[in-house]
Amino acid sequence: MSDEADEGKSTTDIVSVSALIERYSLEEHIAFADAYFDGREEHLYLYQKPFYHPADSAALVSNLGQLLEGARLEARMDVLDFAAGSCWLSKILVELGCRVTSSDVSAKALAIGKSLLERFPPIQAACGLPAFLPYDGKRLDLAAASMDRIIVNDSFHHVTNTAEVLQDFFRILKPGGLVAMSEPGRFHSRSEASQSEMRDFNVVENDLVLEDIWAQAKEAGFWKIEIAPVLRRPYMNIDEYLEVIAGRVPAHLLVALQQHCINHSIFFLHKAIELTREDFDEAFYLSVNRDVAAAVEAGKFQSGWDHYERYGRAKHRSARSLRRNEGR
Repeated sequence: MSDEADEGKSTTDIVSVSALIERYSLEEHIAFADAYFDGREEHLYLYQKPFYHPADSAALVSNLGQLLEGARLEARMDVLDFAAGSCWLSKILVELGCRVTSSDVSAKALAIGKSLLERFPPIQAACGLPAFLPYDGKRLDLAAASMDRIIVNDSFHHVTNTAEVLQDFFRILKPGGLVAMSEPGRFHSRSEASQSEMRDFNVVENDLVLEDIWAQAKEAGFWKIEIAPVLRRPYMNIDEYLEVIAGRVPAHLLVALQQHCINHSIFFLHKAIELTREDFDEAFYLSVNRDVAAAVEAGKFQSGWDHYERYGRAKHRSARSLRRNEGR
């Protein structure tokens, strides 16, 4: 339910996404999301994704590749496919060897997902088929620290209570886990497709302003965000290619990078490992926290670990390099 085309295009009857969110309760928004799937059981594009259209599939597959790369999946990981819809991505995650939980507020969407997996089962499912989890829009019926990864593909912009959902993501993630998101951009609600969806179905097509999401994620407890650059077009001729190789990026490529980053966000929210003294990287901590190094040198703290225990842990200061965090 997203479209990057015509971002910012005006219409004679603009639907305000903020007004739409405020107009209805969370329960009513869930009912609209469920009604969206009425009569779509035989809409084959829901089963064919990501390969459902010669033109549209290119962007979807490109985004999916970056999403999966940043997710750093491993076999037998516990993975939540959040707002899974017809569960086409859940099927891919199963084939990658993950233990998958498919969750959605729409019971009709999950029913379509079950049908997909029955009619077109995975080629291999070493960890079994997905568990299907209904969702009330507030709290996932999952234990704390039970998921290695949460995958959110083109769905968080439908969420009306983003701060609350991020807090629940943090709760269910294992230490060292991450949320991987691929979402439309800052002006998504203004696109012609979004306006049509909101007008015809009352489905929220919100703008995703990444710095606002990161502020909420930090408040929830996440310690790091990684953002993937998005650049699919324009193409280069041979002279421009050689310019790039020489370290001189043509201006029009920078403009394209800016525009694509405005129109789409692929990012990763990391939950820190609960470090013990044995895990703590003293040299790394002092190297990235120069103020702490100076304070230790001045005798205000016995060590970097002393500062981390007293102040750094609560403020989510990095105490291990990301590479070491992953290797845990």
